[in-house]
Amino acid sequence: MTGEALRVLFAGSAPLDSDAPIAVDDESSALLTSIRASGVSVSVSAVTPASLDQIRLAVRREKPHVIHFAGHGGPELVELEDHRGARVHVTPISLAEAFADPDVALLVLYGCDTESIGRGVPYLC
Repeated sequence: MTGEALRVLFAGSAPLDSDAPIAVDDESSALLTSIRASGVSVSVSAVTPASLDQIRLAVRREKPHVIHFAGHGGPELVELEDHRGARVHVTPISLAEAFADPDVALLVLYGCDTESIGRGVPYLC
């Protein structure tokens, strides 16, 4: 990675019909502020809405080194969005497969009970 910018992909899921909305814009802003303060050369892209298909496309297109996901999650499901902004539940395995790429060195799962997702999917550890 010498000489090239660190590529970061932000995927924030904030479905309109969620029981507990997440302030994805605040999370994205905080991430950008932290990155800028680091002084590291970084290229940041975002996936909105964060549907499984859009995440897969963005990972293939952007080839990120780091993926930062903000959304609701638990041991059995992760809450994403469809093209209308409605919530869609996917399995942690499906989400992990969407994030799978040889360039990805770090995956940040920011949300309730997302630690159990990382522990439950061997190739995320």
